[in-house]
Formats: sequence, structure tokens, C-alpha cells
Amino acid sequence: MKFKINNSNWKIVELDTKELTKRFNGSEDEFLYGFCSYTENIIYLNNMLVEDRKKHTLIHELTHCWTFENGWGFNEEVSREDLCNIVAGINSFINKIVDMYFK
Repeated sequence: MKFKINNSNWKIVELDTKELTKRFNGSEDEFLYGFCSYTENIIYLNNMLVEDRKKHTLIHELTHCWTFENGWGFNEEVSREDLCNIVAGINSFINKIVDMYFK
């Protein structure tokens, strides 16, 4: 599925565990639910997840996507006020994408 955020085109791709780990350059001993590739503008999800876990993972990865595209980048220190601003701005975006993906 494709979506747009701040004029950037993104897509969501499901892969099996082995291919997901390979894309992430991770260890075969790891189990990845998903990850956000900022260089490709792709959210990768593990296709082996049950639907509830997959939804939670998509919400998590969309949060990474939204914060990256809105200038938060890799800022590790976020104030309570910043967090409130993020949550207020992200809620409708995430719900819309998740609803479209799981239709």
C-alpha cells in the first residue's frame, strides 16, 4: 500500500521473517516485527504476525515515519510538551493509514 506524508511518497511492504531480517541487516537469531527504512521510504512488516500484532507494529512504524517526516529525526530527548504535540498531530494520520491498510 502507498501513502503520502508531507509530499513524500511511502509504502508498506510485508516480507517473511528471513527476508525482513536480511533487509534490516540483522542476525538470524533476531525476530523482527517490522522497521522503517528512511532511505527507501518503506515501512516493512513481518507477514507472519497475527493481525493484532501487525496493527500494533504498523502503528509503531508509522509513528517513526511521522516523526521523521516532521523534523523530529532521531532526537532522543523529547519533553512532555513535545510528546503532547506529537500525539496531537499524529493520531488522525495513523488511524487513517491503519484503517486503509486493514480494509
